[in-house]
Amino acid sequence: MVRDIGDKWEVHLTGREPFLLGKDSYAVELETFSKLPPPHGLTQEEVRAILEAIEGAAKLAQPTGEATGIPEELSPALAYLRDNLETLLAGAMDSSGYGNVSLEFKRLKLEEKAQVYYTALRRVFRFLRVRPRDPSSEWAVYVVADGNVLYEVRAVLDPAVGFLVARGLARSSLRRELELAAYDSSEEVDSSEIDPWGYLRLRRGVLDLRELKLLDHVPYYFRSRLNVEVSEEELREIREGSYRVEDSEVYRLWRDRFEDEDWEYLVHSLGTWLAPYRFRHIAFLIGPAGVGKSTLLANLTRPIEPVVAHVSLRSLAGYQFGREPLVGKQVIVYSERGEVVLRNIDVLNTVFGEYDWVEVVRKHKTTVWIRSLKAGMFSMNDPPVLQEYGGETLRAFLERLSVIFAREVSTPPRKDVYVDPKEAFKFLLWCRVQLEKSGWEVRKRSEEEILEYL
Repeated sequence: MVRDIGDKWEVHLTGREPFLLGKDSYAVELETFSKLPPPHGLTQEEVRAILEAIEGAAKLAQPTGEATGIPEELSPALAYLRDNLETLLAGAMDSSGYGNVSLEFKRLKLEEKAQVYYTALRRVFRFLRVRPRDPSSEWAVYVVADGNVLYEVRAVLDPAVGFLVARGLARSSLRRELELAAYDSSEEVDSSEIDPWGYLRLRRGVLDLRELKLLDHVPYYFRSRLNVEVSEEELREIREGSYRVEDSEVYRLWRDRFEDEDWEYLVHSLGTWLAPYRFRHIAFLIGPAGVGKSTLLANLTRPIEPVVAHVSLRSLAGYQFGREPLVGKQVIVYSERGEVVLRNIDVLNTVFGEYDWVEVVRKHKTTVWIRSLKAGMFSMNDPPVLQEYGGETLRAFLERLSVIFAREVSTPPRKDVYVDPKEAFKFLLWCRVQLEKSGWEVRKRSEEEILEYL
């Protein structure tokens, strides 16, 4: 329907001579054409179709990849789909019994177009439908990249529909029908096969968190991939104790902020982040403003950002949709601002392991169930205000809680300190090994000490 010819769009409509629209002025020009009487004017339906085609063509002309929000791993397959669209459509039309020309595809009903195009897409992409834990919940559909990395299905459907719209073969409403086709026809897997605790998908390969070894293949899928690499030799050094933590940037920049006892508590709390198990653990990192608490956490979470939720205690305990950012995450890390009041610690007990599964109410979406998180760490300048002083709920909370103090030093770290993500990742793995050496028992202050402090 539209063709890119430099600074203009060339528009082709059935029964009309081709005409040109300026790339910077096409909206105004179309509005003018819509006000002209026949045969020179355009109907509102024609204007909408042209606008959709221009939008699709503009997306088509953009490079795939990070610049467009398309995951890098999907870019080659999308480029192949774009460049071979006519051939793929012809094959899908033929196998569906409709013939093999794009003109026939254009004449199909919306539902028929969706089935034919989904057939073409399945020749390029692999789609998975994840069976939810709760039978009343919706199934989730993903597209698979690089063997075991899952992305939301719209990461493919949005640009794929744009390719058709740009060629005048479909309208954007086809996307919804394609989503339904994907829900009906994708390969099924169980939710237990998604995001296992004991493995992390790295930039290259899968890290076995139990053995601290890299694997090429595992029978699981991952909704997150960490943008970090670590070699087998580096893992061996960490496993066998030849890794020198004293040479780590994290150690050199922050070790003097902690007394020996608090440093051990910090290391054990951080060790829960990359442990192969779920810990019912919450850590409060408390210290004066300017000692580097937020900077420390920002650098430590950078290599594992895809599995970290950043949610305040206030939102978790008091906001209806406060748990929504937890979907697909394993730990919570947040730097609190101002006074922290713990009004509903029962919610915190639930999120951090009271039950295996946690209900998450989502805004404008269906409710889902997620596994309770491994651990959480919250930094704050002053101790929180505790509004519960007894009972089973408080006892369960204190069992989970570790209070870690950071102290002032004469040369606080700059806020612009940047630790290489790989170095931060290796430090976290070292913390995980220290926790394993203690028999996976998190060292922390006694419940009596914590309660007295709070």
